[in-house]
Amino acid sequence: MNLWQTATLILAAGAGGWLACDATKAKQLERSQASLQQSMREYAGAIADAQRQEAQRIIVAVQEAAQVRAENTNQVNTIIREVQSAPITQACVDSPAVRVALAGLRKLAEAPAPGDPDGSAAP
Repeated sequence: MNLWQTATLILAAGAGGWLACDATKAKQLERSQASLQQSMREYAGAIADAQRQEAQRIIVAVQEAAQVRAENTNQVNTIIREVQSAPITQACVDSPAVRVALAGLRKLAEAPAPGDPDGSAAP
């Protein structure tokens, strides 16, 4: 074997080593990217789940607040009907209408505040 053939074989072997090294790096990079993509999908799924849970919590809170408002509106309307149906007299404070109105307002004042089930915010 002459010098040129030997040099060619050495270069070919070296180039093959570089190619093999590049192929190994490419596979590692590919695995790393796949792992990163999987992690990103899992993270995005976790974020989406958290957002759905928060949205559901807000929806429930809004529905509960709407129910409390509807109940308060019904109580106020009941008081108004009772006041309007009470007989009219000239004695304001002792009149049945004022007593009914005050009794209804006292009931409302004693009720817990919306969103405060233990009533700690009540005056």
